[in-house]
Amino acid sequence: MARQYRSLDRPDSAQRAKVKQQMQRETYQNMRRQQSQPKALLGALLGAILAVWLFLFMASSNSTLVWLYMLPAVAVGLGARWLGKCFEWQLLLPVPLITLLLYSLALWLLLRFHASDLLIVPLCCGISLYCARRSLTSTEQSALWQAKLDQH
Repeated sequence: MARQYRSLDRPDSAQRAKVKQQMQRETYQNMRRQQSQPKALLGALLGAILAVWLFLFMASSNSTLVWLYMLPAVAVGLGARWLGKCFEWQLLLPVPLITLLLYSLALWLLLRFHASDLLIVPLCCGISLYCARRSLTSTEQSALWQAKLDQH
């Protein structure tokens, strides 16, 4: 037999909605507090040090595999993700600039320069930007969505 609830036993849906909105606000504020553009920049520079080591390895081994050209960009992006914890794209704009500078110097100074190598530079800038952005859980995504709705 189905249980019959009295009005006092039933959870109040308005109260649950308020609690859910409060949790989403707290999650969004916590995410905003954790992200740091200076730390992302520092992480990108630390990743760039690893990337220079990878470029030196590629120069010494005379390797021309295309996927090896992408590893330094991943190192720069993951360094920025590790320290910066940024989820907003605007805070991550220095990361592809560091990658662009790094690849420009590496192609000019370290590696045998071919004009076709320039095609991979914009791709690697995008890879570093993508790798630098923190992936969000479903709770964080809904909190971000709710915060954007509240702003408008």
